[in-house]
Amino acid sequence: TSPSVVSVGSASARGALDGAPTIILPLSNVVVAPADATVLTDGSLKLRVALKWPASAGVRPPGYWFGVSPEVLEALRFRWTRPRLGRIGPDINTETVTYTAPHRINGPAVRADFMVSIRSIISILRLDLPVDVVILRRNWKIETEFAFRVPTCAGGSGWTLDWFWNEQGSFSIADSVDGVDGMSKITKNSAATAQTRIPQWGSCPPFTAITPTGGEIGGDVRFLAAFFDFNTTSLSIIGTSKVFPGNAVLSHPLGPSLVSWPFTTLPFSVKAFPLDDGDWFDFFPPSSVTYRIRIISIDGP
Repeated sequence: TSPSVVSVGSASARGALDGAPTIILPLSNVVVAPADATVLTDGSLKLRVALKWPASAGVRPPGYWFGVSPEVLEALRFRWTRPRLGRIGPDINTETVTYTAPHRINGPAVRADFMVSIRSIISILRLDLPVDVVILRRNWKIETEFAFRVPTCAGGSGWTLDWFWNEQGSFSIADSVDGVDGMSKITKNSAATAQTRIPQWGSCPPFTAITPTGGEIGGDVRFLAAFFDFNTTSLSIIGTSKVFPGNAVLSHPLGPSLVSWPFTTLPFSVKAFPLDDGDWFDFFPPSSVTYRIRIISIDGP
């Protein structure tokens, strides 16, 4: 871009009376801010054309500001093109517009590409800037799977067990930033769908039989801390899974023996990106215990 006259204006009343001093500075760059913006479906953000000064311009003195001279600013004309996804407005011929993301997108995250053209009526200057906005699905699902399999009597425990539990809960990413720059809360919805298999117990010699005693069977997933980072486009969730397959009684000629499964709380920590959509995070090496979680984006509602 070509150099521009930049005025340094006094914020004081005396400065206004005496007239603001002016200096000549080159305009180093023109950009769209924020750069690499991320927005949720049905969300919105403000985009603006920003003028950049070189580092050699120095620090703004107290009571003064940098600004383009009125003549130069009044000569600038802006025009934003219509995006293929979402919409901008209310006026596409200003330096600042509001971009609104669509209600649904094809995939966990997509990009909306469009342009803003800047020209001056007092010169042949014309600049076309690309605009790139990442749109992320607002609603997601967290699926937790736990399985415990002791298939043979080789371990000497006196019993075998085959049990499987799966919970699918949903959560939403908030628009508002909650006290931390670029981050917002993730809230897990109270309703969840769980699938559990009836524990398949088996007895091993010298025991002759095993009888489930009933009781509570299933699990529960809870979030302890969860947030979305708009700067890195990542989901971070720390929580616990409580699992309980019930108890059983082993039969023996000398008397019964209780098999008591402890009420187990398993921690988890997941950091996922849109490309991780549907991928499993395993928390145990291959063994008799399977404990894994995956994050899945939801289209709609």
